[in-house]
Amino acid sequence: MLFNSLEFLCIFLPVTLTAIGVAARFHSRLLILSIVCLASAVFYGIYSVWHLALLCGMIALNWILAAEVERSARYALTIGVVLNLAVLVVFKYTGFALRQIFAANVAIPFWAISFPLAISFYTFHQISFLVDVWRKRARRPDLLTYATYVLLFPQLIAGPIVRYSEVAFQLGRQVPVFVRARFFRIGFILLVLGLGKKVLIADALGPDVDAAFANAFNLSTVRAWQAAIGFGFQIYFDFSGYTDMAIGMALMMGLRLPRNFNAPYRAATVSEFWRRWHMTLSRFLRDYLFKSLGGSRRGLARNLVNLMIVMLLGGLWHGPNWTFVVWGGLHGVYLVAHRLWSKFSPLSLPIPIAWLLTYLCVTLAWVFFRAPNFEIARGVLGRMIIPTDGPSSDTAAIMIGIAAALTWLAPQARALAVQHHHSRVVAFLIGAIASASVLTMISTGHADAFIYFAF
Repeated sequence: MLFNSLEFLCIFLPVTLTAIGVAARFHSRLLILSIVCLASAVFYGIYSVWHLALLCGMIALNWILAAEVERSARYALTIGVVLNLAVLVVFKYTGFALRQIFAANVAIPFWAISFPLAISFYTFHQISFLVDVWRKRARRPDLLTYATYVLLFPQLIAGPIVRYSEVAFQLGRQVPVFVRARFFRIGFILLVLGLGKKVLIADALGPDVDAAFANAFNLSTVRAWQAAIGFGFQIYFDFSGYTDMAIGMALMMGLRLPRNFNAPYRAATVSEFWRRWHMTLSRFLRDYLFKSLGGSRRGLARNLVNLMIVMLLGGLWHGPNWTFVVWGGLHGVYLVAHRLWSKFSPLSLPIPIAWLLTYLCVTLAWVFFRAPNFEIARGVLGRMIIPTDGPSSDTAAIMIGIAAALTWLAPQARALAVQHHHSRVVAFLIGAIASASVLTMISTGHADAFIYFAF
């Protein structure tokens, strides 16, 4: 069941919100959390009951270990982190490792053919919880509260990566304040804007991008650039659209989740890009990996090595494919180059040039992220670099133009929702976007999965 499906929007979400609203009238924290937890379990269980059983087992195990971690038992923290990572590695990377060691046609164990949905995200959630309990930044809650935190359906599948300390107070209130009118309005606006980003922009860009990458060695230079730039916009509108919907739905339930995007393509350096793109992942990698490796406290050389390690592992986290590792490695090289330039160069690039250079570097790296293998990536990059005549796509050009205008000229969804949720103009705009999105969903007859659902 996808966020951009009619079944979710017209049945699951209204029923869940209605149940939460009714339960809120009884001022029962237990009842509200039980409804949210049960609804989230049903949402995830629709994909796979077996994967739900695995997730519930991991929730119970981490909650039990947290009791010892809270008593400052380092062994419990070590066991918890190792077990979480082991489950992630076994289910997500076993097939990849066997193919590298033996052969492409090696028999893959059945449990490694299709790894559990959202395992990358809920693994990070639970590791951050154990570490924060160890660092005394969070206290171990009751099992229902912890299960609700991990299972919470708006953020379960693809984030934002939420620290328990960020929602502990909200979930732990003795007198719940779920379903506030102001939150509901803002959340509904974000939900519709996110849906529009996904259905009207990202999904419209997808077919041309897919066609180009499927025909990588027969592209013109213009068409190859359309494919790379188009995918950059596709993944931005797809993932930020998901995030807007997730944060919006959480607000409609009365919960505030952290921001995950802040106009990343307006960044003038790659460092700034990562402060604006998938912000909760960047923060997780910084606080739980980069700093654990020593951060920038042990000299410049160690700092640069740590940056490369973090970005390589961040790339691998996205999926069991070497192209993701190269994508992460490229961003590591960019970050290292920026750090060295900032430290040793007396020159400062003009903002327009710095922005253009950053955007070009990010766009080139997206080719590896999108390509299923190095051969396809080489084909697209080769056509981008070596001038080649041939046709372009008018549809891609139009959609890229629309996406670019929205990216660099339109206000951010969050600002629009927070500042103008009483505006009649915004109400009309939201109605138009909702209508266009629903009509598009009905006309296509299917819902395209969010890109980050694969991670």
